[in-house]
Amino acid sequence: MSTDSASSLCDKCRNIFDHWGDRTKYQHLVRLRHCEHIFALKGSAARGCPLCGQFYRSLETRGEATEVCDATIEVLNNGRVPAPGRIQIISFERILSDALREREDCWLIELIFRIPRKKTLESDMSVTQCRGQIKSHE
Repeated sequence: MSTDSASSLCDKCRNIFDHWGDRTKYQHLVRLRHCEHIFALKGSAARGCPLCGQFYRSLETRGEATEVCDATIEVLNNGRVPAPGRIQIISFERILSDALREREDCWLIELIFRIPRKKTLESDMSVTQCRGQIKSHE
């Protein structure tokens, strides 16, 4: 990530990379709260955060942005608070064989929204994921 891109990250995305080494040194899976809901993600992308933009474009490309937006509106209209978007940082070592040593400094970053399905708003949960890859340079 270039210095310009890093400086234009929103606070939520900058938080992903603050203390990156401490978070990833001994863990192969890190979870962090990110955005309040998809509309917060979309707003941050519109204000110029490149990582929020990537996460939102990923949802759009896969045709999931509308579904997540609609479900969020339904939750808000029912007077409930939508579940926040959460970041998962997963080491490629956890995903791939340890034999692939050239991937040991690679990480998968996922933004996950847990949204209620329309039929069972109270209990049943559906997961939508946005994936981006980043290579750590430490």
